[in-house]
Amino acid sequence: MLLITRKKFRTSATSQFLLALAITDTLLLWTGLTRPWLLYVYNIPDPRTYSDLSCKLHRFIVYWSGHYVAGIIICLNIERFTVIFFPLIKPRITRKIAWMALFTTGLMLFIVDGHFFFTVKVVYEHEDGLIVKYCFDVYQGFYLHIWPWIDFAFYSLVPFIVLLIVNTSVICKILHSNYTRRRELNVNLSQSKTIQITSMTIVFFTISAWHFLTTGPISIYLILQHFWSNKEELTSEDSAYIDFCWAIVYNISYCNNSANFMLYIASSSNFRSEFICMWRRDVASKNRKVSRSDSIKSLNNVKGNVIAIRQQPSNSINFQ
Repeated sequence: MLLITRKKFRTSATSQFLLALAITDTLLLWTGLTRPWLLYVYNIPDPRTYSDLSCKLHRFIVYWSGHYVAGIIICLNIERFTVIFFPLIKPRITRKIAWMALFTTGLMLFIVDGHFFFTVKVVYEHEDGLIVKYCFDVYQGFYLHIWPWIDFAFYSLVPFIVLLIVNTSVICKILHSNYTRRRELNVNLSQSKTIQITSMTIVFFTISAWHFLTTGPISIYLILQHFWSNKEELTSEDSAYIDFCWAIVYNISYCNNSANFMLYIASSSNFRSEFICMWRRDVASKNRKVSRSDSIKSLNNVKGNVIAIRQQPSNSINFQ
């Protein structure tokens, strides 16, 4: 956040998308990962079961923030596509336009995920003589058979398709421009330029693959969940295996949110350069502070030695 709020990037549309991405990723990591951490590490009851409000609100925040991250990624890539293919429009894509796009996306996803305020509640069940509370979906048919496909579309599939189309188009545009320049101007690309294009291609397609590989498994797991929804028919080994698979796909999905921001910073040469400059200035500042501190300590030591010498009694011999 310190990088994208610097004066150099403060007014660009890309910075607004990256800022929103960083905030939403952080929100999702805190709300999504804190719950199992409290539950399994400290044996604290599930926060969703405290009340109907906590059940509804937590489910909504987790799903809405996950979908909103995907929406921000789509906005970010559409903005990149527009700037490259229609450069004359770039001055019109202002900070205000970026926040309008973010607000519209958030409002649309609020409508999509708002059903959690009506479709989930805390229920009480008796198990082994104890009363157990669950954050339960009232409409099981919708939750098991319809909602996973909607979630898969918004969270994984649509962003992946947009990423793939935009990044492929950008690479093709760059290659076509270089080919046209070589043919018409008879100018050969330097080795450094070729390496730059190759690295850019790798970064763009890595971003596309990364998104689907981290969000796809949990979406597919939820789609297939109805096959083992009735745990009474499962053996203890089957239940343990299913829980183990859930733990894996659950953590993989949050790897996406942990690395999103750095991947998009890495895909922009301007942000990379500014990040390196900021890091170097920080290191240089720390070195200056250390050097200044050492100089002050050395000066204090010299002063202390001078004072000690002056205070020593004179041991000179009187020859008179």
